[in-house]
Amino acid sequence: MDPEEILQITSTSDDQNPGWIQVNLAGKLSSDAAKWFRSEINRLLISGYREIDLDLSSLQYIDSFGLAELVPAYLGACEKKGTLRIINPRRLIRHILVSAHLDDVIEIGPAQEK
Repeated sequence: MDPEEILQITSTSDDQNPGWIQVNLAGKLSSDAAKWFRSEINRLLISGYREIDLDLSSLQYIDSFGLAELVPAYLGACEKKGTLRIINPRRLIRHILVSAHLDDVIEIGPAQEK
């Protein structure tokens, strides 16, 4: 299955804040899309973005493969002297992230009220 059918990745940047980008994930961050997610984050880092906000408000599902890609994405940003933050996770997604102790490594914003 095509990863783009499972996970949609869009981004928004701001000319007033060069180096910052918001990456919006929608759908499922699962084994079928995990490598594609990693390549997209790497592409943004290579393009010069150093401050990445991952907006998970439209992410419906994340599995262990998806979770496993978040740490390398964060470390990739750190290697470039940047950061990666998770913003607007749905309540269940935030619970999964915290249960996996990712909040010990990656800044995770409060749960979206839905």
